[in-house]
Amino acid sequence: ADDGDIVQFGAGTYVLGDDSDFIVVRTPEVRLLGSSEGTTLLGGAVPVVPGSYVGAPYLFNNSIVQSPPNGIHLTADEQRISGISFEGFRTAVMVGFVPFAETGGYVVEGCDFEASMYGVIAHVESTEESVLKNNTFINDTFPYMLSGGRFRASGNYVASPDPARVPIDYTHHAGTLIAGAPGLTFLAEGVALITEHNVFEHNVVEGGIADGYQIVSETGGTVRNNLFRNSVFN
Repeated sequence: ADDGDIVQFGAGTYVLGDDSDFIVVRTPEVRLLGSSEGTTLLGGAVPVVPGSYVGAPYLFNNSIVQSPPNGIHLTADEQRISGISFEGFRTAVMVGFVPFAETGGYVVEGCDFEASMYGVIAHVESTEESVLKNNTFINDTFPYMLSGGRFRASGNYVASPDPARVPIDYTHHAGTLIAGAPGLTFLAEGVALITEHNVFEHNVVEGGIADGYQIVSETGGTVRNNLFRNSVFN
């Protein structure tokens, strides 16, 4: 794909499998577009584990938490994903992160994320706004986890996990802000970050999991100047 191209997915379900690692998208301004008839990327099978800590392919407090399956990693300026369903991933969509942290202008819009540990996880250090808009998160442990700055999370819908499908004994959060956290391999352990100038608006959380937005920070991490407005927690 060249700069600015549209990559059009066909209709259907594409099985990446339990051992899949990230499909890395490297070309700037590329748009990944799902079919109007439905495009699903399927990672691994979600195990039925009574009393599982999380409703995701792998246990959060297990050593294989950072193992595949993984989905798509956006790494260049102004890349977009829209109209694609992701199911059964450790991380469905990753945005930025070292060594791509200074890129920006990403858009993840109109996608569905189901039965994954992380729906969207992003770290961007850019003055250009990145947008997470009109997505649906169902049975995800961490619907979206953001660090760095200039994100706008708007019009997203988060539904309560269904214990009949994915047994859990853990209260989930609407979203997560990261200012550095120990033991997470997508950040160097012990790194302190500044997470600022993000906007969260017009999001809806239903089903009794409305713990609001959690903040996870390493010592010295900072979360500041973030705006929360006009969201609904049922």
